[in-house]
Amino acid sequence: MSSTDSVRALTRGLEILRALNMGNGNSARQLAEATGLPRPTVYRLLGTLCEAGYTARDATGDLYRVTNRVRGLSDGFDDEAWIVEIAIPLMKDLCDDIVWPVSLATLDRNAMLVRVTTDNQSPLTLTHFAAGDRLPVLGTATGRTYLAFCSEARCEAVLDVLARSDDPANEMARDRPRVHRMLDDTRARGFAIRERGPFKTASLAVPIRAASGVVAGLSMRYLDSAMELSESVERFVGPLRAAAAAIEDGLSKGAEAG
Repeated sequence: MSSTDSVRALTRGLEILRALNMGNGNSARQLAEATGLPRPTVYRLLGTLCEAGYTARDATGDLYRVTNRVRGLSDGFDDEAWIVEIAIPLMKDLCDDIVWPVSLATLDRNAMLVRVTTDNQSPLTLTHFAAGDRLPVLGTATGRTYLAFCSEARCEAVLDVLARSDDPANEMARDRPRVHRMLDDTRARGFAIRERGPFKTASLAVPIRAASGVVAGLSMRYLDSAMELSESVERFVGPLRAAAAAIEDGLSKGAEAG
């Protein structure tokens, strides 16, 4: 079998699984109609899927259903993984719109983990970050927006971890009144601000929510000498919120489809 044939067979097998997952038992004829595949092809693919343990025939032998093994295919593909898949094209469009680089980060223990960035796309990027980079929670707009809009219990738990850290970037966590004032201000305005940082940039960030709560922060950063903070807020918070809402809508639809 050629590589092209192998890919086609895999794609068709996934189409069968998807069709089965949307029903409560399907015959080969129904699957052929749903996928547009020839019935002999459907029988051959069902045989392979049954042998692999992903589908099973019922007692009558007329209907096929997915098995619990299919659930294993989604293990580890949580809200954060969905976000990456959904966010990439939306963030590309956002970067095209505002030109400045855009990043999405999620909490990873004591740091914000960059999951998606348009640094290579933006002509205005001064210092490049990449997916997998770990950034300080309190020193970033994404971290601040995450803490401001997650649950109180989670916020305090993260601050406890940061306060015990030896990293100078986490020193602010030991001054709880200061941190709480900053987070209160963030909640009041609905977005986070990180004014001038180590690379002479400033950042704005908005939360991304799923059914489980806040799962990420979406941010943009700009050279702070290029504009006043008030101008950046006026120009960029709206597009950031629109992109975050689109990502949240994609997450919601993905959850409904699942």
